[in-house]
Amino acid sequence: MKQLTLRLPDDLYKEVKREADELGITMKDLILLILNSYCLSQGVLGLPQVSLSTVA
Repeated sequence: MKQLTLRLPDDLYKEVKREADELGITMKDLILLILNSYCLSQGVLGLPQVSLSTVA
């Protein structure tokens, strides 16, 4: 597995943090859910299944 560093503008960081807190998950897990959802919508095959039940 590879590591990636994201630098977010302060307002976007706060919004992602708020949403993750609201869902009761980590920011990392929320970002993984968002990326997975986007990839699936673009027809990327072979992704591991990620859902709130698997990250929480």
